[in-house]
Amino acid sequence: MGIGTWLALGLGAALGDSGADVVTKRYFVNLPPYGMALVRLLGAVPFLALIGLGLSLPQLTPPFWFILAGMLPLEVLAMLLYMRALKVCHLSLCVPFLAFTPVFLIFTGWLVLGESLNRWGVAGTAMIAVGSYILGLGADGRRWTGVLAPLMALAREPGARLMLMVAAIYSLTAALYKAAILHSGAVFFGAMYPLAVTGLLVSAYPCNRVQLRPSLASHRSG
Repeated sequence: MGIGTWLALGLGAALGDSGADVVTKRYFVNLPPYGMALVRLLGAVPFLALIGLGLSLPQLTPPFWFILAGMLPLEVLAMLLYMRALKVCHLSLCVPFLAFTPVFLIFTGWLVLGESLNRWGVAGTAMIAVGSYILGLGADGRRWTGVLAPLMALAREPGARLMLMVAAIYSLTAALYKAAILHSGAVFFGAMYPLAVTGLLVSAYPCNRVQLRPSLASHRSG
């Protein structure tokens, strides 16, 4: 694939994630974070299952299963923190902090994969983080003004701090994601992994349904 194709795919993924955040915040914010995460993941299950039916099972070595076992609890933790941030914070105050994921990835990529960036890569990553900071200056839902507004949000908004934690976790799972792909395959793991995360959340449903019912009732009454 050419650079234009990769750019289009990356922009499409970013647009899809932002749309999912808006829909989750608009229609499912009355659910607890677990319910928000489950609804969000279940929506993709039929499509991923169709893709999975057309895939052949690659040869999976023990390192793959070790990587997967390490990723799943981290992914669930990140998802729950993500949903909690969306629940308690304005989107424009918390989502920009996800742009710090590639900053953390400079270290986690080296730690997990032994990969390092040259000076241009570091400069580009820094520009992404600075750009996100600048976007935070013009956030519609911000309570503070001035150059230090995003830092004030980070200090006083729980959702902003939660999202920064999510960015740190995602930097680790992103590196592990690539390691898992190297031990399986891009299409296979891309379809299988969200299904595995969803399955893990669904398996915990009996422990969370008592918490879900009051939230669902309030959602319906509203």
